[in-house]
Amino acid sequence: MKFKVSHTFPVSRTYYEENVFFDDDINELINEAVKIGHKTPQEVKEDDEIKYYKNLIRPQFELPAVMRKALKGKGVGYYEHTTYFKKENRVEWRIESEFFPDKITGQGEIKFVEVGDNKTDRVVTGEMHAKFFGVGKMIEKMLVDNITKSYNTIAEVTHTWLKENTEAKS
Repeated sequence: MKFKVSHTFPVSRTYYEENVFFDDDINELINEAVKIGHKTPQEVKEDDEIKYYKNLIRPQFELPAVMRKALKGKGVGYYEHTTYFKKENRVEWRIESEFFPDKITGQGEIKFVEVGDNKTDRVVTGEMHAKFFGVGKMIEKMLVDNITKSYNTIAEVTHTWLKENTEAKS
């Protein structure tokens, strides 16, 4: 199931990339807001072209009964693979289920687009797949709805953080 989420922020693309996207303080606030219960770094690589990281994520949310049944009580955990292409102003992301890597996957892209003086669009596109007989599409919809809601929450947190932390710095 495909999705697209876009938000505009009142800072330049360069400022957003350098001071917001990888900022530890705002990412901690974001993780709390979207209920990332546990985030365990697995791997980090960086050179002049890319920044790659892999995290194990265990979100805190109640699953619908049909999903709990499909997951056979194993809970929700996933590996997040993220590659930031420094010169291209974009991120490629891929996720795979911790317990069902062949059944729940997703991939997509985040682009940072300057749309005017001190205005940047963060455009997130992606596609989620859940291969469970009879309930796969329902799980995909729940995942996409959750991702969309999370990015809307992230935008709210980011706007608040920017108001509190920028004074014509961009």
